[in-house]
Amino acid sequence: MISLEQIASRCDKVRWNGKDSFLACCVAHNDRNPSMSVTAAPNGTLLAHCHAGCPQDAVIEALGFFDRRDDHIPSIRKSAPAPDTSVTEAKAKLATQLATAAPDSHPYLVKKKVKPHGIGVLGELYKDLPLPVRNKGNVLVVPMRDVDGKILSCQFITEDGRKAYIAGPKRKGGFYCIRGEGKRVWICEGFATGASLHQDTGDSVLIAFDTGGLLPVTGSVTAKYGSELEFIIMADDDWKSDGNPGFTAAREAASATGIRAVRPVFYSRQRGDKDTDYNDMVVHRHA
Repeated sequence: MISLEQIASRCDKVRWNGKDSFLACCVAHNDRNPSMSVTAAPNGTLLAHCHAGCPQDAVIEALGFFDRRDDHIPSIRKSAPAPDTSVTEAKAKLATQLATAAPDSHPYLVKKKVKPHGIGVLGELYKDLPLPVRNKGNVLVVPMRDVDGKILSCQFITEDGRKAYIAGPKRKGGFYCIRGEGKRVWICEGFATGASLHQDTGDSVLIAFDTGGLLPVTGSVTAKYGSELEFIIMADDDWKSDGNPGFTAAREAASATGIRAVRPVFYSRQRGDKDTDYNDMVVHRHA
């Protein structure tokens, strides 16, 4: 039976995550930074995935030495067929087309002390448009795009900060980019966090929307631009939640892709239980 170690010996820049999983340069494309994960399931099945977006058939074929006719050799299992995302993408395109430029005076932006940085807003004219959030008009629209610029979905944010995505499958690896100067690029979760980072540093920022988006986004952008740009994850510090999910996800994504993860430093002793991200730190600083 072929072992995970034997598979790893065929790969470049291998980084082990425990004894049952590793990250390496993808064998299906010209990978400069590790973006392919291989994991051994308890039943011996091997799971392979390229976080830069290679089709699984291509990854399996490139690995090359798995004979599915031999019952003694564990197969690489394919994930379930990808869901049809065309409807989600079409709705996202329509939302971005209907939206106008969000103003600085939008209540959510004012509360968070950030500028709109190119996001849109669905005004009073579209207050009857069915959205995944309660639509009273004045809903912010934040488009999600992949590393090649293809629109995948949208996040909607109401005046009071409620957030939701277009119903349907949400594609991994989607982010919103605020362009800045220089070669340093921050990766974070929320829009307000990313806007505050950009306003403080002038750097480019990629907004991954949540903890689950950190690894797919980090994997795709480091695979494509890792030799050209310096990527750093600004984690949410969920210090009052069990396991600190924000910082844990950031460290895992950073470890898997060979970049750094940092978290905001709250100097004040008055830090509240819900003060977790960089934007909270900025708002707290100016309170």
